[in-house]
Amino acid sequence: MSHVTIDVSPSLEGYQDVLGSSFKASYNTADDVWSDEPAMRKVLPLLLERLNPDSHVLDVGAGRGRDTLQMLQAGHSVDALDLAVTSDWAALIACWPERLSFIEGELLTVQLERRYDAVLDNGCLHHQHPESYEAYLRKLWQYTLSDGVLVVSFFTPSGVANAGTLWLQHDGRLTRDFTEAEARALLQTAGWMVEQTAVVPRQSGAHHYLVVVARRAGE
Repeated sequence: MSHVTIDVSPSLEGYQDVLGSSFKASYNTADDVWSDEPAMRKVLPLLLERLNPDSHVLDVGAGRGRDTLQMLQAGHSVDALDLAVTSDWAALIACWPERLSFIEGELLTVQLERRYDAVLDNGCLHHQHPESYEAYLRKLWQYTLSDGVLVVSFFTPSGVANAGTLWLQHDGRLTRDFTEAEARALLQTAGWMVEQTAVVPRQSGAHHYLVVVARRAGE
């Protein structure tokens, strides 16, 4: 998908509509190449190894439910949140009616009814508008129980870089890659204590995944 590097992001106004339209179009045309990318599947194990039995997890940007399914199979309950509803969800809910719910919506505006043992964000934060990064992480903090776990994956430069870059996709969607220092600072500002970071190489592209494990700090 074509993109250009930019120094100044477009206006925040209307961006969530642009983001929603982009992802819905990708799923409708089966252009969601990330759904089955091998590197994406290496993020969830860092969360699973930290979950207590019967945990309740919020899966933000759940997509086609690849991570959600693994968490259900491991015995956990999942609330899956995404901007787009795909055809995969009806079958998943039919199989796991007591432990799975799907919420169509956008994190910054949706009102959830509980707090969670853990939150998974496998590739969503780096598509948010730059003016919303901290608010997005604070919203995750709000919905996480004390000492709850957050696992979030960012795009990160594949080589040494002093700072990440912001790209504009052809359909108006923004993508940001973060260095480890940038990711740590952002999470700490939003009330998260970073416990672990790991770089997951991708088979293609100029950017890898930076996975960060953090704990909710304070009340």
